[in-house]
Amino acid sequence: MIGERLKQIRMGKGLTQKAFAELLGTSSGYISEIEQGKKMPGSEFLISLKRELGVSLDWFLAGEGGTQALIVVGKRIESYRMGLRFKVGEFANLIGIPKEYLSDIEKQKVIPSTDDLKMIIRNTDINPQWLSTGEGPERKGDNRTGDGKLFYAFGEEEIDDKLKWKILQTIHSAMLYSGLDPEDLPDDKRIIIKDLLYDDAIRKERQPDEKYANRLCQLTSCEICESKKRKERWQHKWHIEVPPGLDLEQVPILVKAASGLKCPMEGIPKHSITDSAPVMVHCTAYYRKQLDDGSLVVVKGKREERPIKEERPSSQTGGQITQTVSGTGHKVAGRDIVGDRDRGKK
Repeated sequence: MIGERLKQIRMGKGLTQKAFAELLGTSSGYISEIEQGKKMPGSEFLISLKRELGVSLDWFLAGEGGTQALIVVGKRIESYRMGLRFKVGEFANLIGIPKEYLSDIEKQKVIPSTDDLKMIIRNTDINPQWLSTGEGPERKGDNRTGDGKLFYAFGEEEIDDKLKWKILQTIHSAMLYSGLDPEDLPDDKRIIIKDLLYDDAIRKERQPDEKYANRLCQLTSCEICESKKRKERWQHKWHIEVPPGLDLEQVPILVKAASGLKCPMEGIPKHSITDSAPVMVHCTAYYRKQLDDGSLVVVKGKREERPIKEERPSSQTGGQITQTVSGTGHKVAGRDIVGDRDRGKK
């Protein structure tokens, strides 16, 4: 029975024994022996099976526990798909899993892995709570698309689900065609491209225009590349170090207004950056522009929180003493008190 269930899982994934063995970190011979009932799976194999595929060990070892959950989840996925009026092949293609595997899930023949469920949740507007417990509405109603982002369209008309998915697939193909990495596509541009294609398709018998999508993605790719180059030039100009994994706009920087100026803070115009109190901000386009036009200046080093103490002259300072006065809230910097040490003694 265990061998049959292992083969059921493997076939549901559409994998050969060799590919399945590589996924689980073992040999194809080991998989073959388990499927034929010649060997019992070891503890390390069971851990890999649960970790990589989300298989219920109660169901795998004894045929218990996981079966009921499997039936319920499979039926809910089928109910959701039919509510959208998608065929099995269409829905499988949209969420990125084989048609046969989706069919087996719905027929309660295989257990959907954690990754499979995450993919369905990410690519649709199915309600995760309803999928796992049956509680709450079936759909969240936010018209999610296959990239996990919200889908918007012009006008107040009801979203055409099938057209929505066609547009999404068209955009993915256009991104590949233009060499545009989906991770580099900002949400605002993503929404604009979707809206333009959706609105255009409505006027063209509900067929997305692939050439139009290619042009939009090519233009966006060029704009993103140019934006990256501008950021790099600005980064080198101001000697800003960007830690690995961060974008320039996420990097904090200590600034203050130029002498005699006040600069409104981004998003809170009632608050201003002055020339006396340095403020930590991020290198957003707004603050980069203020630095470039001289409204702001970069403050080197950390902000001093305590009043600056009076500096005592050392024996090597000669006859000139420099003193900075602070502590009353009014800073007097660079005032030179020049005198003779002998005169000071008198």
